[in-house]
Amino acid sequence: MVPNTPPRRPLVQVLIILFFLASLTATVVAWLITANASERRLKENFFLDSNNTISWINTRIETYINLLSGVQVSVEINPGVTRTEWDGYINRTKILEKYPGLRSINYVQKVPFTNKDSFIKEVLKENSNDSPYQSYSIRAIDSNYVKDQKDFYPVVYTTGKLDDRFRALGFDLSSEKKRAEALFTARDNAQLTLTPLIRFVINPTNNGFSLILPLYQKELPLETVKQLQQAFIGAIYAPFDVNQFFDSILKPNGQDAFPNLDLEVYDFQSEDYLYDKDQSISLLRDNNRYAITAKQTLSFANRRWEIVTGIPKKFITDPKWAPPSFIIIVSGLLASLATFFYLQKQLRHENTPS
Repeated sequence: MVPNTPPRRPLVQVLIILFFLASLTATVVAWLITANASERRLKENFFLDSNNTISWINTRIETYINLLSGVQVSVEINPGVTRTEWDGYINRTKILEKYPGLRSINYVQKVPFTNKDSFIKEVLKENSNDSPYQSYSIRAIDSNYVKDQKDFYPVVYTTGKLDDRFRALGFDLSSEKKRAEALFTARDNAQLTLTPLIRFVINPTNNGFSLILPLYQKELPLETVKQLQQAFIGAIYAPFDVNQFFDSILKPNGQDAFPNLDLEVYDFQSEDYLYDKDQSISLLRDNNRYAITAKQTLSFANRRWEIVTGIPKKFITDPKWAPPSFIIIVSGLLASLATFFYLQKQLRHENTPS
């Protein structure tokens, strides 16, 4: 006797297998779509955070420039500025109270070589009651640097929170190569300049950069370089501790605004390394340890900063195995297998002789 085997069983078996394969395919497609969406969101958030850091840095620099430009105008209107007037100009801006990283704001005056002794006597007389000025003199920052300028450019007044900032009084900016070059660039172009990375004379273990704004004698012509040099009377010199400057922007109140974002800053012209937000890893040397990186440029007058940002792999999960993608692939596989075995069971049950 021929067994009673339904003729439709092979067809149903094929349909079950096809359904299972289609279900697996749908699961994989949904998994990849979700993973790609997660990766897009990750990149979008990264570039948003990266652009925000650039914007914050640029805004802070522009704020310093605008506030110091107000001081610049005040001094040029009143070139015979006294120490009391100088402190008043700075205090009105409240720049030292609102924005950390700025070590001090200094008034630098041009002193012709022939006027050196009389200038020192005048400073001592004007500030005879102030102990920081009791031994005031014009001093070289780098005694090994050979000056090619006959004039001196000493610090006359200093205002700031740095307790030992008065040690800078009398230092001649033209007696150190990097400061001198920035000073004369500012003078000859009538514009703000930034120094490259410099080592401070006070607390020399710290590095930084300085903003220099030139000052000119009122109503003199400023059309040519020669006229600018003749009208030049001094400068505003504002040194910044580079780590404090960037930390105050990226880590306000000690809280990291971008905890998963690493950032490094390089001076393009000098190739100086300025700042590294996470010193345990390097964006340039350890590029393979980052999931995403980007490079942007900020330009200020004579300087160009390269700002590199990145997200270390240790801070993120591969989008393919992030929770949304993982849930879809696991649940899809389980559902497909469960449905496949259920249908197989039902098919065997139908074909079991009663």
